Amino acid sequence: SLNAEKNRNAVKTQFLSRIAKTVKSAKSFGYSCAAWQRPSVAIYKNLTDAANLLLSPATMASNFPIGRLEDADYAYFNLHGIKGQPNWYGQKDSKDTSSIPMIPVALEINTVQNITKTPKIVFAENCYGSEVVNRNESNALSLHMLGKQTHVFIGSTVIAYGAINLPLTAADLLANLFWKHLMTNVSCGEAFRRARKNMATEIESTSGGLDGEIQKTLLSFVFY
Repeated sequence: SLNAEKNRNAVKTQFLSRIAKTVKSAKSFGYSCAAWQRPSVAIYKNLTDAANLLLSPATMASNFPIGRLEDADYAYFNLHGIKGQPNWYGQKDSKDTSSIPMIPVALEINTVQNITKTPKIVFAENCYGSEVVNRNESNALSLHMLGKQTHVFIGSTVIAYGAINLPLTAADLLANLFWKHLMTNVSCGEAFRRARKNMATEIESTSGGLDGEIQKTLLSFVFY
């Protein structure tokens, strides 16, 4: 009946509202290259107030607020990674004329080693964020976090692709869709599956096909 349908919709609305409140009360952490602020802000809004997103620079390894990362429920990173190297790096905005290096160290593995409880769920857009071949907990941030309290780590095994502006594409779009789906109270694995499927469908419907960057994004991002 019509009344029954209205009641079901009302219950669904209340349920989604409770989920949203729970998500917003969770401890979230976000860290991005300053050069990629616009897409990162759009993505981080899924988790909490985008004003809380850290940018590198001005945040760097030398002034990293370790307490904000400790025991976070959700952590989102959009930094640089280098093959075979343990640390992650920021990048200055093109308008930044300060004496800070263009690619400063944003997060050192030595810093994370001082954290007792690493974030529960991590999505890292970084290049080589999930590269683990011939590496271990002492020289790969992904493995180090998984060796502590991190339950899920999502990242790329090779170079990751994104943009400095909107609209979101490639790794940016995948991260955005993952967080959106996770906020609907599905499992992390299901959120990742839906994100990959939706990204392929969305890009194909607007572009008529999947170019190399999109195909590489779908293949290189893995779920640990």
